[in-house]
Amino acid sequence: MEPVDRAIAKHQQLLTDRDSPEYWADNIIEASEMLRTEHDWTIFYAYLSDKDNYDKKKKYVTMADVVCDPIPPCHPNMEEVIYQNGNAETIIHIKRKEDDEKVSV
Repeated sequence: MEPVDRAIAKHQQLLTDRDSPEYWADNIIEASEMLRTEHDWTIFYAYLSDKDNYDKKKKYVTMADVVCDPIPPCHPNMEEVIYQNGNAETIIHIKRKEDDEKVSV
């Protein structure tokens, strides 16, 4: 039995043993401890999101499969200022460059 099959079976058993809504996260966490690969996690997420229609043999598209288009460069009169906010968030601020004619001396 594959790890994903064991995790799904464990989750189904936990749903009957601990069926109170307060245990929903604990049931998922405990069942997912058996998962080893990204593919296992993908199948487990597919099972959680649609128990009746998930397919172990289907190739699900994940964020790792998505290729983003490169961001085009700014207009010459604009500049981008990038602020890194922690590990997961980046703030990009686009602002107009100062015009030399408007700067007082």
